[in-house]
Amino acid sequence: MGPRWTADLDLLLTTVFCTTDDLLPDRQARLGHLFPQLPLQPETVRRSALADAADHGWCASHSRYFWGFRLHAIFAPDGTPRALALTSPKADERDVALGLLALVALHLADELALQLRT
Repeated sequence: MGPRWTADLDLLLTTVFCTTDDLLPDRQARLGHLFPQLPLQPETVRRSALADAADHGWCASHSRYFWGFRLHAIFAPDGTPRALALTSPKADERDVALGLLALVALHLADELALQLRT
């Protein structure tokens, strides 16, 4: 087996070129000599441990439905994360944002109180 990056490249090309199970055997026949990491046959689907927690949602920017989570974040002007939330895609973004802002406000109040004590 070659260097680690070649295996990573093979994996990337597998995901790009083998988007459906019916194309995989054809890709293996034509590209197998170039990418030895391409699987000979498609793997069976493995369920994630988070499968029961994930949900279907709508992505307006891509105009399509997806299955998974939404990651909400608030960052400081210097780029440091202040609050993160992993939610169901069906959760109202405004409610999540208000909850995150409340967490940031509490954290800032604690920092200010700590600075005033010293």
